[in-house]
Amino acid sequence: MHTAMVDGKGTRDLCGKDGLTTEEFVDHIASMLSGEDADVVLDKVQIQREGSFEPEIDQSAVDEEAMQQLFEELDLDGNGSIDLREFTKGLTRLGVAPRKHIRNREDRV
Repeated sequence: MHTAMVDGKGTRDLCGKDGLTTEEFVDHIASMLSGEDADVVLDKVQIQREGSFEPEIDQSAVDEEAMQQLFEELDLDGNGSIDLREFTKGLTRLGVAPRKHIRNREDRV
């Protein structure tokens, strides 16, 4: 969404009269995510679309000590591996756990 806004493809409420309608903005973002746009720029890193939306990460920038500490915090029973229960609790605690989609009203009846 940030890329769309920087490229002048934001909504009218944020970009003024030259901005997109909400529907146009949603369509534009959908085309970016679906791969219809050839490339996406994140943090000035060019990412080729190959079925995923993952930036290339420079492994030399990863703090190995912090990764080890995080792993140990997620490994609740200290056995050296993280099972699904520990993984779920850890991602939930970090605020990055996938959320269930809200069902249509008909589905809830």
